[in-house]
Amino acid sequence: MSVAPLPSLPVALERLRTLFAARGGKTTPVAVAQQAALEQFISLGLPTTRDEAWKYTSLRRFESRALALPESVTAVDAGLESRLLAADGWQRIVFVNGRHAAGLSTASGVVTGLRVRTLASILRDDPVEAATLLGNDDVTTSARFDLVNRAFVDDGLVIDVAADAHLAQPLYLVFESSGSDRATLTTPRIIVRSGTHSRLTLIEHHVSGERAEHCVAAVTQLSLAEGSQVEHYRLRREGSKVVHLGSVSADVGGSARYISHTLSLGGTLSRLDLAVRLAGSGASCELNGVFLADGTQHTDTHSCIQHVVPKTQSSQDYRGLADGKGRGVFNGKVVVHKDAQKTDAKQSSRNLLLSNTAEIDTRPELEIYADDVKCSHGATTGQLDPTALFYLRSRGIAEDEARGLLALAFVETVLKGMGIEPARDYVSGIFRQYFLDSKALAP
Repeated sequence: MSVAPLPSLPVALERLRTLFAARGGKTTPVAVAQQAALEQFISLGLPTTRDEAWKYTSLRRFESRALALPESVTAVDAGLESRLLAADGWQRIVFVNGRHAAGLSTASGVVTGLRVRTLASILRDDPVEAATLLGNDDVTTSARFDLVNRAFVDDGLVIDVAADAHLAQPLYLVFESSGSDRATLTTPRIIVRSGTHSRLTLIEHHVSGERAEHCVAAVTQLSLAEGSQVEHYRLRREGSKVVHLGSVSADVGGSARYISHTLSLGGTLSRLDLAVRLAGSGASCELNGVFLADGTQHTDTHSCIQHVVPKTQSSQDYRGLADGKGRGVFNGKVVVHKDAQKTDAKQSSRNLLLSNTAEIDTRPELEIYADDVKCSHGATTGQLDPTALFYLRSRGIAEDEARGLLALAFVETVLKGMGIEPARDYVSGIFRQYFLDSKALAP
């Protein structure tokens, strides 16, 4: 009796398996955990538009890539400094193609209460701890590419903030995708653990030159102990050929506060899954973000906030813009668990179409299983106000400039919430250039 052959895997999954095998077989605890992550991803399969969490986003641009492993880089694309924030006095840690670049990093000396280690050093010196850090946490259908990161990660950062430490300066992390003719898979992972009543400002900045064709599968995991605060800036401005599939998760303890600012610009395809779990009484989070999909770019942001216990608060304010034939997606979800009485949750998604061929899909969701709560959401998608446009034109302002001023005002409503001036000026400057100068977002 003949045996039926095993069904073949989709080409993209076969490529990942081949790429993993090219690293060489190992039997260390880390290698076992990474192999398990890859097999779990393969068994789940690639998300498709039939999956509710991926309804508006196709992965064809990812599937078409013949990915390669990162190579050692001796030089980065010209103009790296011009793509970065003006951050005098900050501790800057740079990664190139997912790997720590000590020569491009700047240290500000020993910072009391802060311990920063590269994941590569932990992988090398303490494989048991490394295997624990990579872990086997549950992965949602939405953030499935966390498994790809786990399978291939070979560097990143582990950041520990001591109890009661208040860091005066932001920690600035730069992830540069350096250009090549190869579609390189880069998998940086950041793990942040803030001690009780500590304070940290973290800036995570993903940049690239226009030549880069990389696929970035980036993961950031944050754990906030009781009474701590983390303000997290996630800025992404990448070349038009980059595929970026990122996820951020934050577990927020009692009376702790997580503040998130996200910027999504560039790339041919980008996706960010942002998950927050308010796990202690008095925990709160504020999520703010802005994206622009230009040309034929596709950018997707999915947020999910879990109110697990009583007396927690959350707010979301996202602004989206689409120009040319760009398409933007925002899906914001709030889940109030059965015992999470006295929850206060607000959500706002406002979107602006700058051309007749652009598209934005916005979807606010509320799941409420408690009865003593205050929850609200709102979503709008439209074009520039013709009355306001006419008013500016009547004051002698040219049409292009008038449209740019209105679009800029729409964006800066969110940007004014950025408390770090260099970050706010950086983002505002990008949009000013786009709307009022050359209308070019090239990095």
